[in-house]
Amino acid sequence: MLNKMIHWSLANRAIIIGVSILLMVMGLRTATRLPVEVLPDLTKPTVIILTEAAGLAPEEVETRVTQPIESALMGVSGLTRLRSNSDVSLSLVYAEFGWDTDIYQARTLVQERLQGVREQLPEGVEPFMTPVASLMGEILLVGVRSTIKEGQPGYLPPSEVRSLADWTIKRRLQSVSGIAEILNMGGGVKQIEIQPDPYKMAAFGVSYEELEKAAEEATSTTTGGFLNTGPTEIMVRNLAMTIDLSDIGNTVVKRTQNRSIAISDVANVVWGIEPMRGDATVSKTPEKTPTYGVIMSITKAPGFDTRDLTEKIKAALDELDATLPDGIETTLLFQQKDFIDHAIGNLMAAIRDGAIMVTVILFLFLLNFRTTLITLTAMPMSFGITMLVFLGMGISVNSMTLGGLAVAIGMVVDDAIVDVENVFRRLRENAAKENPQPRLTVIANASGEVRNSILYATVLIILAFLPLIGLTGVEGKLFSPIAIATIISMIASFVVSLTVIPVLCSFLLNPKGGHEHKDGRFVRALKWLLERTLLRFALSQPVMVLAIALILLVASFSLYPMMNKDFLPKFQEETALIAATSAPGTSLEEMNRISDVVEEQILSVKGVRQVGRRLGRAERGDHVVPVSTAEFDVDFTEESGRSRKEILEEISAKVRSVPGVFAVIGGPLADRIGHMLSGVSAPVAVKIFGPDLAKLREIGVEIQTVAKTIPGFEDAKLDVQSSIAQLRIEANRDRAAVYGITPGKLNEHLSALIGGKEIAELRDGQRAINLVTRLPLAWRDSPDKISQLPIQISENQHVPLSHMADIREAKGPKRHFP
Repeated sequence: MLNKMIHWSLANRAIIIGVSILLMVMGLRTATRLPVEVLPDLTKPTVIILTEAAGLAPEEVETRVTQPIESALMGVSGLTRLRSNSDVSLSLVYAEFGWDTDIYQARTLVQERLQGVREQLPEGVEPFMTPVASLMGEILLVGVRSTIKEGQPGYLPPSEVRSLADWTIKRRLQSVSGIAEILNMGGGVKQIEIQPDPYKMAAFGVSYEELEKAAEEATSTTTGGFLNTGPTEIMVRNLAMTIDLSDIGNTVVKRTQNRSIAISDVANVVWGIEPMRGDATVSKTPEKTPTYGVIMSITKAPGFDTRDLTEKIKAALDELDATLPDGIETTLLFQQKDFIDHAIGNLMAAIRDGAIMVTVILFLFLLNFRTTLITLTAMPMSFGITMLVFLGMGISVNSMTLGGLAVAIGMVVDDAIVDVENVFRRLRENAAKENPQPRLTVIANASGEVRNSILYATVLIILAFLPLIGLTGVEGKLFSPIAIATIISMIASFVVSLTVIPVLCSFLLNPKGGHEHKDGRFVRALKWLLERTLLRFALSQPVMVLAIALILLVASFSLYPMMNKDFLPKFQEETALIAATSAPGTSLEEMNRISDVVEEQILSVKGVRQVGRRLGRAERGDHVVPVSTAEFDVDFTEESGRSRKEILEEISAKVRSVPGVFAVIGGPLADRIGHMLSGVSAPVAVKIFGPDLAKLREIGVEIQTVAKTIPGFEDAKLDVQSSIAQLRIEANRDRAAVYGITPGKLNEHLSALIGGKEIAELRDGQRAINLVTRLPLAWRDSPDKISQLPIQISENQHVPLSHMADIREAKGPKRHFP
C-alpha cells in the first residue's frame, strides 16, 4: 500500500504539487483565523447562580438564600457537583455538570429550577445566572483614573470616574462582539440619599412611612394618555422625575396646622455612594502615592479569538480617549494577549532555530542546497495540514497546542530527512552506473526502501503520546492538546514524506553522471573518528559499556524522588499578582489605608512600571474575596536593566515589611488556575469539613503548623475562616409588646434606616441613579448611637431603640462553605 502511494504520487506529480500548494496556503490561512486562547478551556460546564442579598449576614445568606437554591438544584440531570459560598450580602452557588454536557442545555435546566425557588427567597432578592464564560476568559484588566490631582481645575472624584466607566466606556466596549461580561470595581456608584434626622422627625411628628411615601412621590412619572385636537393627537406626560436635590427636598411630606412640612425639614438630601464591598487604584511610576480610580475586568465569550478581541477592545479605547474629559486616561493593567504572543513567539523561534539547524546539518552531511530545501518543505506542509485538522475537529490554538507543535518541529523533518538522504544517495549511485535506470524508478525504489523505517518511527512516537489523550478531567483537557497536535503533525509528516518529498526529489535532484560520488570531507572525518574511538572501544569492551550504561540508568532514576513535582510549571507571565491579606473583619477604609502603604512600597521598587489594586470584590461579580484582601497587578518595565527575579525578590521583601499583612506573590494565570482546581488561589489546598467552626479552626491551625515544617510550604497560611465582629439587635418581645411594636415592624424600620432602602430609580440621560433613604453616618457609626435611635410608637411618642431591643456585639463566621 505504501509503495502504491509512492508510485501513484510520482505518476501524478502535477496533482501532488497542486494539492500540496493548495493545502499549504489553506493551512497557513487557517492558522491566522483559528481562535487563539491562552489555555484550553479547563472549566467543567458550570452554571454560577449569583444572588445579592443586601444587608444579610453570612448565616442569614446561607439559611435564607443559599440553602433554598441548593435544594432546588439537587437532582438536575447531569449535575456532578454542587458547591456554594455564602458571604456578606452575597450568595454564590456553583452547579457543575459532566464534561460532555452542553452548557446551554444545563443553563436551561437550572433556570427551570430557579423559577420555583424565587418565591422562597426574601423580598427583593433575585438570583441570576452569570454569563457563559470560563474562569480563564478574563482577558483584560483596564484601569480608568483621573490624572488631575484633587483641588486642581478639572479634577474628577472617583465616583465621577466610575460613572464614566459604567455609562460611557462600558457601554462602548459591550458593543464589541465576543465580550461576555464587563465588571467594574472601585470609585463607588453614585446615588441620591435622603438622610432623615430622627430628632427632627420626632419634633414634626413625621413617621418613616410618611417620609418614604413622600420620597416615592417626589420623583414619579406617569402617562396621561392622549388628547385629540381635531386632526392631530397629543401625548400627555406627567413628569416629576428629577435628580435636582433641592426639588426633591422641597417635596411635601405632610401638612399640619396649616403648615407644609417638606422632606428638607426632616432630612438632608445629598449625593452619596452605594455601600462598597470593594475599591480600586491605578498608579504609575514615578508616582509615589496611589491614585484611586476604577478597574474594569473584561471577560470574553467562549470560541472567540483572544488576540483579535483584545485588539478590537484597544481600538475602541483609543476611539474613546478623544471623547473623555481632560485628565481621564485608560490603562491596560493585564492582558492575556501578552502570554499568547510569547507562546507564538516561542513557536516561531523554535521553527526558525529548527530550520537553521536542519539547513546546517543537511548541508554539512550532503553538501547540497536542494536537499535542504526539500527537507524544510516538510515543516510548513505538516503544520498546514495540522491547522486544517484543528479546524475540522474544532480545536483552538492555545499555548498547549503551540507547545505540541514546538515539540513536533524536530520530528516532522525526520521523515523527510531519511527519505531525501536515501533518495539522494541512490540517485548518485545510479548516475555513476554505465547504464542508469530511469530517475523516477530509482526515486520510487529509494523511498520504498525506507518506508517501513519511517512508518515504525512514526508509530512509536504516536504510541508514546497516546496516554496523554487517555487522561480525563482537567488533566485531559490541559495535556491532550499537546498529544493531539504532535500526533497530527507526525501523521501529516509521514504522508508528506511518501508523497510530496519524492515528487520534489524528482524535480530538484539530478546528480551528474560520469564521475564518482562519495561522502563529503565532514562525513568522512566523522566516520574515521567514530571507527577509531567510540565504536572500537564499545566493541572491544562490551561488558564495561553495558555496566556504565546500567549505572547511568540507575543514577538517573534515583534522582526522581528529589525532583519537584508540580501540576504545571511556573508560567513566565508579563505581570505579577500580589495577594495581600489582613486580619478578618478589617473595614474597607482601614484596608485601603494598609493597601496604600503596600502599594507605595511596590511603586518604590526600580523596574515597576504600574500597579493596579483590586480590593474586595466588584458588584455582581463572582470572584469573591473579603474586603480584608487586596490584589495588586504589577507590570514591569524593560528599561530598568534588572531581572524579573531580582525585582520580585525586592517587592517581596518590601511587602513583608508592612506589619499585619500576609502576602503571596504569583501570576494572574496561575492564580486563576488555582481557583479553578481547588476554589482557592493556591497550588495546594487542604479543606476541612464539619459543623463546629471552632473545632475546624483548631484542626486548621494544627495542619498549618505541620505544613510549615515541610520544605517549600514555609508560607502556608490558614484561610481565615474565622469570626468577624457583628452588632446583633434582637427585639425584646415583652418590652416591644408593651409599646405595641412587633419584632417584624421593628426590623423593617431598622433595615431601612441602617442598611438603606431603595425608593426609586431616577434617570440622568442614559444613567440610572438610585434614590434611597438611609440614616446619616453620624447616626450609625457606633452601637451607642444606634441604641439611642428614636422609634415611633404613636403619633407623638418616640422611644429609644434600647428600650425595646437588646443590642450587643458578637462574633459570627466571615463566610460559609457548605
